[in-house]
Amino acid sequence: MNNLSIAHSLFLVGILSGCSLGATPSESDIKSNLDKIFKNCDYFELANVKKINTYPTEQNSVTVAEFSFDLKITPTSTSSEIRDQYKKDIGLFKEVEIRQKDNEKKIQDMLKGLSSFERESPEYYEAHSAITKERARLYEEINVKMNELHKSGLKYTNAHSAWSHIRFDMQKKCNFSNFSGRVLYDITVPSEEKMMEKFGSGEIIKEISYKIPMIKTENGWVFKI
Repeated sequence: MNNLSIAHSLFLVGILSGCSLGATPSESDIKSNLDKIFKNCDYFELANVKKINTYPTEQNSVTVAEFSFDLKITPTSTSSEIRDQYKKDIGLFKEVEIRQKDNEKKIQDMLKGLSSFERESPEYYEAHSAITKERARLYEEINVKMNELHKSGLKYTNAHSAWSHIRFDMQKKCNFSNFSGRVLYDITVPSEEKMMEKFGSGEIIKEISYKIPMIKTENGWVFKI
């Protein structure tokens, strides 16, 4: 084989070797990066990592990887407690909300009754004054009820507050990085209430999708986060 053929063969080997080393991040590269992020947390187990696509950027060494994965959750004692507390609290709070709506309807009906009086007449002012006093009484009644609930241990009046506490607990226990913390924030689908239930009881969250820049280094493709 002459020198030209040898050089050509070496050139082809170089191309093929470059391809085998990964011109773009592989599914294995993505899984390896995810494993490193979640490896120190006993409450999460990765499964079904799938590479969807890769997209070039203006930087030759940087490629955006699109992928999906499942996340199996083992609830912490705190997340279960928060879930149970929320279920109890939201039931009590909704009772107050219903009462408040009934009070608002009562006031609206009373205001409609003002039309039966001649405007500026003594009867009109007397009825209007009665409505003002009743509105203040009903408002105070709701305030008293809410204060009683808070004193008895009411913590969560909406799903966002409870889910935020669960997310914070997970981040703290797992010492998560910014990216893994963002995963917890972003997987709030289809609702915070349903996510709270999943984290509180322990379920598998299917097909979490992400797009992350990856940079090619001497040690392979790594998340640029």
